[in-house]
Amino acid sequence: MKCGCNMSLFKKTIDAPALTPVELVKRYSELGFDCMDLGCNVPAYLMDEDWESQIDEIGEAAARHGITFSQLHLPFHKNACEELDPRFRIPGFREDFFLSMKRAYLAGERLGIPWAVAHVVTVQDNGFCRKDTFDYNHRYYDEYVEFGIRHGVGTAFENLCKVNTPHQKHRYCGHQDDLIEFVDSFADPMVGICWDFGHAQVSGLNQSIALRQIGSRLKCVHIHDNLGVNDNHLIPFTGVINWHEIVEVLAEIGYTGVLSMEPGGRAVNVPRAMQEQFAKCAYASCDQLRKMLLAKMEHSRKCN
Repeated sequence: MKCGCNMSLFKKTIDAPALTPVELVKRYSELGFDCMDLGCNVPAYLMDEDWESQIDEIGEAAARHGITFSQLHLPFHKNACEELDPRFRIPGFREDFFLSMKRAYLAGERLGIPWAVAHVVTVQDNGFCRKDTFDYNHRYYDEYVEFGIRHGVGTAFENLCKVNTPHQKHRYCGHQDDLIEFVDSFADPMVGICWDFGHAQVSGLNQSIALRQIGSRLKCVHIHDNLGVNDNHLIPFTGVINWHEIVEVLAEIGYTGVLSMEPGGRAVNVPRAMQEQFAKCAYASCDQLRKMLLAKMEHSRKCN
């Protein structure tokens, strides 16, 4: 059972620049993390001419410091779809976005990453239609899922936050039923689910029921907390999620994957010294969850 984290810690702060991916690998290892989540939401290094060399450099640093990459996050649309994402009004962004999708899978192949996490798209035209959205996502993702399979990288679709804004009343795959139906429609073991605990809490889901329904489809997780209203990406145990209940269900369904943190990098307006303390707390909370899960699994083993 390993502890992981996305690349949100050590962003630019008031008295220090952001750490580079290579610097992050070293610092995360020093904190105690075993794994990392490679962020690929159109980062600069995927669009550079020497992007492959940069990915290899990250891989070499990871090998030196005993870090593996357990997942990556594919580029995703802000506000659920292209029409509501202002970045797509920037000349050239759309072309870069779709190029980076395939490069992300190729980066995963180079780094031996088993899962690429994906956000489904919610179709907004003429109001929300579940079937139209289901069909659209197959047209959108089938090519990428197949591309990933050819390069040894599976695709894990993530549950998303329920929203209710004037422009967006529905969010596809905000509920586990949509997510399970969509993932099962691929009928391929290299398509699974990434469960985001914070998103589920904001959506008002019963996470125990959801996780039991998902079962072996669960391939990776995003761990963070909130107060049940907004997607705050707080450190676990600082919000309202019942982590003791979560751990019990994860043990019950036999989840042995990486516990991957998504603390959100909220400590960006503080000095680097305080950011360091935030990062240490992030690791401590993940390690606590790991110990709780291992203890629960051992207890279950002895009882059986």
